Amino acid sequence: MQFHDFRDITHSEDYSKFKEILEPRVHHLGLHPLHDTLDYRKLAEEQLLQCKFMENISDLERQELFSKIKIKHYFSGQTIYQRNEECNELIFILRGTVQLGWHTELGRYIIHKFIPSGILLNIIYLISNSLFEHEFIAHEATVVAVIPKEVFLPILNNNSKMLYDIFRLVCQRNRLLDNDIYNQSTQSLRVQIARQLLYLYEYFSSQQNGIIKLSIKLSQENLADLLKTSRQSIRKEMQKFIDEGIIESKYNQINILDIDGLRNIL
Repeated sequence: MQFHDFRDITHSEDYSKFKEILEPRVHHLGLHPLHDTLDYRKLAEEQLLQCKFMENISDLERQELFSKIKIKHYFSGQTIYQRNEECNELIFILRGTVQLGWHTELGRYIIHKFIPSGILLNIIYLISNSLFEHEFIAHEATVVAVIPKEVFLPILNNNSKMLYDIFRLVCQRNRLLDNDIYNQSTQSLRVQIARQLLYLYEYFSSQQNGIIKLSIKLSQENLADLLKTSRQSIRKEMQKFIDEGIIESKYNQINILDIDGLRNIL
């Protein structure tokens, strides 16, 4: 799991804590938002205040940052950033889901990760002054708060405590990236599928009549992309989950029937 927020995690397998360290360019295009722009601005301020680095900035710096926030809306399937595009801003996902991935030379889009609302993105790209490695696409109607580079970096450069908090965040993200590499290299595909389903359960699910329904529909090809394996391997392992009564899957809709059984696989 490569995208984390600003607090500590003690066990990377504890998906109830993943959101605690999880780490746009168009006008409003006919969406029907839950709130108007002023409400989204207020939501952005409230959620940013929960970030640890905000604890060490002055009232004046906070007012400057909040005054320059922009709210942007994206429709499902709309590209937010292209790969190799320059990063000039931070974005905070207020509503919706962003998917990261790449297009192959043959034109097929490979999904790398789904990022839920409540997550700050681009911090590493912005600090390192590097180009985007992924394509960022709105998986559904999505609203983000944008903090321009020319606003964020001067505040960071003049505040050593804030700089330390950001440095600590980058170290946490790097540590969890190492954890991802470890699990992909050493754990069975069964364990990797369970981890992925628990991640999706944590951020993209609802419960009806005791059945947990994932809000993101995934084909076997999607799961194979996420776990960097073949569709045939995914099909074989997913059938075991179905036979054991842990999940059910039909028309790319995955429902979790036994969440404890899924957790016990880890």
